[in-house]
Amino acid sequence: MFDYENLPRNSVPLHRVTSCNCAPNNYGHKLLNVCKRNNMYIANSRVGNDRGIGKKTCNDTSVIDYLLLSSNLFPVVKEFDIMEFDPLVSDVHCQLHLVIQAPVILYNCNDELSQFCSEKYVKWRKEKCSEFLDNVKSDHDCQLEQILLELDNLEVQQGIHQNEMNKVVERISNFFQSVATKTFGKYKPFKNRKPKSDNKPWFNKQCFDSRKKFHKARKRPKRITSKNINLYAKRKENEEHKSNEKTEMDCCSRQVSIS
Repeated sequence: MFDYENLPRNSVPLHRVTSCNCAPNNYGHKLLNVCKRNNMYIANSRVGNDRGIGKKTCNDTSVIDYLLLSSNLFPVVKEFDIMEFDPLVSDVHCQLHLVIQAPVILYNCNDELSQFCSEKYVKWRKEKCSEFLDNVKSDHDCQLEQILLELDNLEVQQGIHQNEMNKVVERISNFFQSVATKTFGKYKPFKNRKPKSDNKPWFNKQCFDSRKKFHKARKRPKRITSKNINLYAKRKENEEHKSNEKTEMDCCSRQVSIS
């Protein structure tokens, strides 16, 4: 199906009329080419109170103010009209009145934000292995005992339902998660963590700080041509070069020793 076939389906006429007798100029032809290439349509004379009329919008002589829509947006247009000329609003142009009505889709972004803002569980810490086992064995709330009883009941039953098995698995998961939280704790992820680049392994934090200081000195106002400021910027530039050379040589020496 072609895109323009959506217009008759939405009771929108394909042919457009206008009360202007002027021929399109160069800009008008460019506008038509843009609409054709992007499947856009001029809504003037097709919808609202301007349907079948095509009122003039400029100096009461031509139509140069348009409402452009895609074929899928015509159904949401509830009102469209060319208002009477008002010199308080514009010098020669008429206002375009438009009212659209579309269904509102509520999107809850709290779930996605919670992935970045909420606390994360620590998966494992080797030094707390014995403490984790002690917390599992203690079972103060008797959760593990209840889970074992449910498993025994499932073995006795015939024809175990999937929902019952899912509930037991969920309780087991919640039990170990609560024990892990009690043992290992939680943490908040660092939001402004910068992606690590491995293309320059020698570029360490010292190099990063030196480059930051150099750029800060370089961005000082250029109108201030004090000798002290120029010397300060030059010194920071030399410090950056020396720091980069030192760390790069250290990295190369380590690679040679490894190879």
